[in-house]
Amino acid sequence: MAWTPQTAVFVLIVAVTLAVLVVIAALHPPVPRQGFLPMETSAGDRVYLGLLGTGAILIALIALTALPIVVGLGIAAVWMLVVVVWG
Repeated sequence: MAWTPQTAVFVLIVAVTLAVLVVIAALHPPVPRQGFLPMETSAGDRVYLGLLGTGAILIALIALTALPIVVGLGIAAVWMLVVVVWG
């Protein structure tokens, strides 16, 4: 894997997100809740599922369409927001 600036920014964002989740969990213990996902999830579960879905969306976009990657990033960002907030 080539460490481009974009790759480094992505890894940094994931690391910061995980660090923020750890701090939030330490201050307010997570309480699982039921959203539109078919199971009870905590905030960490929803972030993990959002990241998995984001990866799948971007891979599908690259493999199946000729759309610019910016379109995929927009779709993936909306997916991540929906899963984290309402999932």
